[in-house]
Amino acid sequence: MHSMLRCVVGFFLSLALLLSTACSAGALPPSDLEPARLLDPTQEAHAELVQVVNRLLGGVPVTLSREALTNSSILVVERAEPRNLQQRPLAGRSLEAPLRFQLLEGAGGCWLRLLPQGPVQRLNEARCVREEAQGQQAGG
Repeated sequence: MHSMLRCVVGFFLSLALLLSTACSAGALPPSDLEPARLLDPTQEAHAELVQVVNRLLGGVPVTLSREALTNSSILVVERAEPRNLQQRPLAGRSLEAPLRFQLLEGAGGCWLRLLPQGPVQRLNEARCVREEAQGQQAGG
């Protein structure tokens, strides 16, 4: 009985430590995230977007358009194909699906998610607006 009580107390202490660490690091995104678009991205916001995509891909370098995520909440990133000296793909046609990200807005900030259920990373330099809100601003 005593060892079972110690085990239960240890479990709850571990859980409390884990939750406090995750919350203090800002690792938990809000639950009410909605699809969004970037609003007038600055050079700093674009650089941060490139850095976050790079990090979510495990350090793979990426090149993104300056207009990325300004017209849609979805960002599609295709893998670079290894090529020979004549610039032909070494392995022929690639059948790998491109990677997809989604820009989200919530809790006063912008967030980027690797789809379908990948990690979510906050974008501190970016300003974004929910997709339906941006359409209403342009029309009214």
